[in-house]
Amino acid sequence: MIPMDFDFAQLERRIEDAARKAFPEVIERAGDETICAFALYSDDGAMTVCPAANTVEHVEHKDAKSPGNPDYYRFETAEWKYEAVGADDLFKGICDTVRNEVLEKEEDEAWFEAFRKQLYETCERVLLKLSRRAFLRRQART
Repeated sequence: MIPMDFDFAQLERRIEDAARKAFPEVIERAGDETICAFALYSDDGAMTVCPAANTVEHVEHKDAKSPGNPDYYRFETAEWKYEAVGADDLFKGICDTVRNEVLEKEEDEAWFEAFRKQLYETCERVLLKLSRRAFLRRQART
């Protein structure tokens, strides 16, 4: 394992705080639409962390418009209705932090792979934690 001097525990707290703010914002924006998915994701370059949410109505509209690929609009977060929406300032700060870290050490491929893996796992842990605490279910019913 590559030694990490990056504070992933602090990053996890920041992502959780941002998600707790973002998801209710998205639900409010969605109005009468039915939220069917929430996600936290990063890009291949590990320079972002973003929230995303999708609605049943959006998936149905996209499926009707582009039949033949039913899972694309369900699982590709870049195509979700509320991609990178919510807690914009908090997520911008998180993105700045991870981007600066990657740019500082990007020449070290092994370090980068370990960093990216840990970043993805951090996003997964936050979602799992919110799910276990029923935060996402409570938000979706609000």
